[in-house]
Amino acid sequence: MKYRILGKTGFKVSEVGFGAWGIGGGMWGSVSAEESLKALHKAYALGVNFYDTAWVYGDQKTRDGQSEKLVGRFAKEVGRDKVYIASKVPPMNFTWPARPGVVASQVFPKNWIVGKVNDSLSRLNIDCLDLMQFHVWQDSFVE
Repeated sequence: MKYRILGKTGFKVSEVGFGAWGIGGGMWGSVSAEESLKALHKAYALGVNFYDTAWVYGDQKTRDGQSEKLVGRFAKEVGRDKVYIASKVPPMNFTWPARPGVVASQVFPKNWIVGKVNDSLSRLNIDCLDLMQFHVWQDSFVE
């Protein structure tokens, strides 16, 4: 596995990451926790140390955050200090992709961001995320 530094973080992350959308179930169908954990561990054994998840990676009706829960469980099993975990703040209007003309403060107000970060930390059962991203983006947000 090759590794590279993630931006200005100093984190040495695997060039191949584990996208955890599929292990959440939901639109991907029924996925067992055991099979999902096997996949997470197999990726780790192959050198993957970067795991990308999100609250909405799970049943869209219950919004149970199954993917985050499994990634958190996996991180505890291998050692939290051995993996980098990224998650995402969903837009407050739950619209993917971001609609043109919508300003960042409408879909990502401060209290929403803080609440969703805390929710993710709780589901992951960790104290700190390595990377938290907006789940939608448009360039006009920087204005």
